[in-house]
Amino acid sequence: MFNYNLQIAMALIVTFVLAACTSKELYSEVQNNRKAHCRTLPPQDIEDCLNNLNDKTYDEYEKLRQELIKNRK
Repeated sequence: MFNYNLQIAMALIVTFVLAACTSKELYSEVQNNRKAHCRTLPPQDIEDCLNNLNDKTYDEYEKLRQELIKNRK
């Protein structure tokens, strides 16, 4: 139930943010939201959650995304 509510909240945030932000800003905001979520977990789970986050910069992410798109064609 919590994951479903989190997904709904994230979808709403993304929808509103998309209207005013660039992709780079959006990527950064999503990363920050994921880190904030980790910090709401019980203390014993925070470190694992943070370690499992994607730590790529936007430029690294975009390069990988473009390569994947190119390879799909």
